Amino acid sequence: HLHRLAAATHPLPFRPGSFDAVACNLVLGHVPDLDAALDAIAAVLRPGGCLLLSDFHPEATARGWQRTFRDAAGEERAIVQYLHPLDDYRAACERLGLALEALDEPRWRGQPVVFVLRARKLPGRTAVNGRT
Repeated sequence: HLHRLAAATHPLPFRPGSFDAVACNLVLGHVPDLDAALDAIAAVLRPGGCLLLSDFHPEATARGWQRTFRDAAGEERAIVQYLHPLDDYRAACERLGLALEALDEPRWRGQPVVFVLRARKLPGRTAVNGRT
């Protein structure tokens, strides 16, 4: 079954090891504490579970790219974007027992725009907050 949920990134309202897969798209760039958010995600993945993550590429964020929208009054609004280098994602995956299987960096006009990461939770690993 597929369930969609909008919730705070941590703590997530699920038991440890509840999910076979977690998809997290265009979220973590808006979260100031990347480690806490990834810890919460790793905690709810069962061993062997898959994390699919995508977001704006850190280089795009460093260049000042922002997600914007127009509110009901027609005013342009920017969403706060935090800079999390790809090495921070790699280090967090290793620390949390998430084996990095793929990291793609699609480009537009020669510049990386987004990144897409796939990782799998290794058996017997416990998240930093003590949950498995």
